Amino acid sequence: MEFTIDIGTTAVKIVVYQNGKSIWTYQENVDTVFEPTGVAYQDPKQIKEIIWHAMQACRLKGIEFKTIVLSTPMHTLIPLQQETLKMYIWSDQQASQCAKKIKATDFALTIYQHTGTPIHPMSPFCKLAFFKEAQSDMYCMTPFWSDLKAYLMEWLTGEWVTDYSNASASGLFNTETFRWDESALDYLELTSSQFPQVTDTIHTFSLTEQLQGDYTEPITVMIGSSDGCLASLAGKVSTKSTVSVTLGTSGAIRVLTTKRTIDPLGRFFCYYLMPGYWVIGGPTNNGGKVLEWLAKIFCASKEEFYQQLPTLLKASVPGANRLVFYPYLFGERAPLWSGDVTAAYQGLKWEHEKADLVRAAVEGILFNLNFIKQLLIQEPQLISVSGGFFQQPELIRLSAAIFSTPICYSEDNEPTYGAYLLANSIFSTNTTEQVVYEPDPSLVSVYATAFSIFSAGLTKISEEI
Repeated sequence: MEFTIDIGTTAVKIVVYQNGKSIWTYQENVDTVFEPTGVAYQDPKQIKEIIWHAMQACRLKGIEFKTIVLSTPMHTLIPLQQETLKMYIWSDQQASQCAKKIKATDFALTIYQHTGTPIHPMSPFCKLAFFKEAQSDMYCMTPFWSDLKAYLMEWLTGEWVTDYSNASASGLFNTETFRWDESALDYLELTSSQFPQVTDTIHTFSLTEQLQGDYTEPITVMIGSSDGCLASLAGKVSTKSTVSVTLGTSGAIRVLTTKRTIDPLGRFFCYYLMPGYWVIGGPTNNGGKVLEWLAKIFCASKEEFYQQLPTLLKASVPGANRLVFYPYLFGERAPLWSGDVTAAYQGLKWEHEKADLVRAAVEGILFNLNFIKQLLIQEPQLISVSGGFFQQPELIRLSAAIFSTPICYSEDNEPTYGAYLLANSIFSTNTTEQVVYEPDPSLVSVYATAFSIFSAGLTKISEEI
């Protein structure tokens, strides 16, 4: 049995698998502190305590697992120099201006080409550059810097070590040499000895004697991968598709590939998954949060808005009567990698109604993902989708038309399932039949025209930021 741990932005989820079936689940929320200055952090000790509670609860159920597998979020940074630990997470925006300055230099593309991580405030490289510049005393007094994976591994195994996947999302790790990148470290005036050891995602360790206690069988710990990469593996095995779109509050489009692929302009990420496999893609800040913004404006509650959404979509027409929405309410990662970019309606006229504004916003979210998709793949192929955005079949059909490719909904794309697959070296697809939504030919042509307008506007925005 495998005790799989997925640490997300908002919660820790544990699933115990036996022969590929989930037999026990535990979930507990994680607190995040947001400050007006853009600071966003969590307490890694809380995460450790949640995992310990889950291990005890599992044991009380009489469940004896043999392997622990870790899935952790990317872009975490923990300064190891004080009693009260703060783990800065991907949404921490302290480094916004610092990232902007770095991005304007040739060095930005060098770092991206070495590491596969775009220059953005989410990146630990940019966070460290900010601390070096704005909090020099703290920076100089910090002897070591960790990510969440290494922090947990030291507790679980006594080894301060992270994995290639999480390291590859740090902006500090050279994914050609599989070592901490010398040019990044020189820029930051740090050394590799200040960072964890790094090993492959399939490497296993022994649980410490203290945590092993009187468990009957020795427990091994597989270091595992990052959450996004494991979700891609799960989607591939469950749907046969190497392309996946996850869209909840935020979202991402990912492509599972067998080779390291770097964009000449640094517009998408390239992260390591496991031997022989990489994940390229682009995350977006603007998914379900855009719909929540619309709900706040147009309805008394989110529940009311989601009930009305199918009716509102039908009350407008594909293309929203030539109204285009650029959905960057929360800045954007791919493809713009800018915290300064803002949202806008283009072509707004007096005759546009609420339904047009809503439909244009929904289409804008999908147009942005389609723009990223076209950077990653050129030929139409099956895409698996998941997340709260796709709970309504109408939105899956709309996506199929905008992406101009067949789409299936995947229920088995959880990082915990990916962790189970990794632990058992299961990489072949299953035989479960999927419901596939084919693109409506009459809508494909309409959306091709609408998307060309969106793309032209997006290109102009990218030139201005």
